[in-house]
Amino acid sequence: GVSIAAAPVQAQEITVGFVTSLSGKASSIGLNYEKGFNAAVAYKSEVDGHKIKVIRLDDVSDPSAATQAARKLVEQEKVDIMVGTSSAPGATAMMGIANELKVPLIAISPVLLKVPEQGHPWGVAIPQTPSLMVKVIADRMKRDGIKTAGFIGFNDSWGDLVYNGAKAAEAAGGPKVTSNERYSRTDTTVTAQALKVLATKPDGLYDGGSATQGALPLLELRKLGYKGGFFGTPSLLNRDFVRVGGKAVEGVQVSAGPV
Repeated sequence: GVSIAAAPVQAQEITVGFVTSLSGKASSIGLNYEKGFNAAVAYKSEVDGHKIKVIRLDDVSDPSAATQAARKLVEQEKVDIMVGTSSAPGATAMMGIANELKVPLIAISPVLLKVPEQGHPWGVAIPQTPSLMVKVIADRMKRDGIKTAGFIGFNDSWGDLVYNGAKAAEAAGGPKVTSNERYSRTDTTVTAQALKVLATKPDGLYDGGSATQGALPLLELRKLGYKGGFFGTPSLLNRDFVRVGGKAVEGVQVSAGPV
């Protein structure tokens, strides 16, 4: 008889394109992602004998730069898969490129996965959806007897996701949302927005910001004498949020989970 031996599978390199915010307003989040990713690669540098090669890019906390980085990773670096990035607007931008160029993306910030006209989304989001995050917050508010809640958040897709979650919770019997005030991630003052929130006299407040910049409205509201409770998503919490917010952010309640 004739024996046929299967040819050995040749090990190949897996190229991963990793985008995070090493500079700019989202860097207090992005630098932590960088440390975590480095630790992950150090822990497991190969899969089934295939070596992992990582190409790292800084999106400077800018969604347009995240778009350019994703396109460069696919078209020039020929990566097999992408991971990124530190903000919801940036991750959403990368998801658009993943769908367009049909290269998988692991989103490490919350994004809404929209199914393309043809096929399926070329990505997954690791954190739970913003609507679920906010539902947990709204349920806690309801248990605490909070009937009305102001909203102040970023004037970008992350602010939209949190606000829409708050309105969905309201429709399901949660606290009535009394305001929809927005500010830029680059703003240094939110006095005007805080005064408008105060004018609605809410029992509590949804913070639709994140990390360092998420502390800004809480600092301003406490300065103006607001005594109500502060509530937010896990995107608020990192060392810089606590450092910048100080006493103003003591007691802030967030829904548990990664961001």
